[in-house]
Amino acid sequence: MWGKETMSIPESLLISLLGIVVVFSVLIILDLAVMVISKVLRMILGATHAGQANQVTKGGAASADRDSELLAILASAISDDLGIRPDQLKIKSIKEI
Repeated sequence: MWGKETMSIPESLLISLLGIVVVFSVLIILDLAVMVISKVLRMILGATHAGQANQVTKGGAASADRDSELLAILASAISDDLGIRPDQLKIKSIKEI
């Protein structure tokens, strides 16, 4: 099979099938590696994010400053897009999509 200059149809199909099996095997291994790494990182970073969430709730003044800055930016962008003055807008709520 390997010493001849030409291959028969069954031999070429066998080599093609072998190539496809190798490629998909490597893809499955990579997928499993990504899932394992993401679970490990979630376990490691889960405690870190919980600690940061507690710090954010304790800093209410900083949060209010961020909210007012966000409202100003949104009002400016919306008023510029609509062609009206920002004081004509009344923003009732903001939802992240």
